[in-house]
Amino acid sequence: MNKRQSVGNHEFNLLKSEKSPYYYIRLMHKGKRLKFSTGESNKRKAKEKAAAIAHDLKYYGPKVALEKHALRKIPNPADPLLSPSLSRRMRMICSVVRLVFFIRIFLS
Repeated sequence: MNKRQSVGNHEFNLLKSEKSPYYYIRLMHKGKRLKFSTGESNKRKAKEKAAAIAHDLKYYGPKVALEKHALRKIPNPADPLLSPSLSRRMRMICSVVRLVFFIRIFLS
């Protein structure tokens, strides 16, 4: 299913992969091809979400659109909204994970 959809001035392709039940959009922004999952299996809801993604991309840029419409939110350890002790623990956990990763690489 490769059908071009248009909402206002935002042109994008609304697609559905055979491997996934969810629709995704593919569009160009400043010469770069971008792909966003809508996280919706209903076509009407997917079109609405795709229009919102295209709008945010046009007016706020790819960074904001990605942060706002990412399906998985990954907390930033340096986020000022996190408590200092939680932020410190998250940085420590990240350091330990990196250390374990490098040890595994050197030992294998």
